[in-house]
Amino acid sequence: SHLWGYPYGCVEQTSSGMLAWIGLRNFADLLPRQNVPSADHRLAIGKGIDRLYRMQTPSGGLGYWPGARNPMFYGSAYAAMVLARAGTSGFKVPSMMTRNLASYLSAQLRKKDKHHPAAVCMALYALATMDKPEPAYHEKIYEKREQLGRTARGLLALAIHRGNGPRETAETLL
Repeated sequence: SHLWGYPYGCVEQTSSGMLAWIGLRNFADLLPRQNVPSADHRLAIGKGIDRLYRMQTPSGGLGYWPGARNPMFYGSAYAAMVLARAGTSGFKVPSMMTRNLASYLSAQLRKKDKHHPAAVCMALYALATMDKPEPAYHEKIYEKREQLGRTARGLLALAIHRGNGPRETAETLL
């Protein structure tokens, strides 16, 4: 019920709520019903996709709130990963939205040292999850692995794995 009635909806909170609903969709019968509709996961994920769609800026990235003009790199990367999961889980995600989002993330990777390495790793994982891996950037960030925290190393390892990169490289990161 907390997920259903969560009152906030920035790009990260919307994405996090969707991620939980995507993960719980196959376990609905195990969860207690607390005044939540029976089609709760489908409705919640659909509303999340619609809300994220309203956050997309002309650049393809996602703003912090619906109607924002400026994209947020990390929020865009996180939402892209969640949208890719929604799509592979059978939910309808607008292809134009994901295409523009992937283009935005890819273009941002080419802006030297503009973004925090952890955000870059999230973007690399998101792109790999969207079947648009960036192996050259996997290598570039891998070379700086000693500067990455655990979460960033894990995301980079996942990006390499999803992008069919060298298993040894992913294992080294982990």
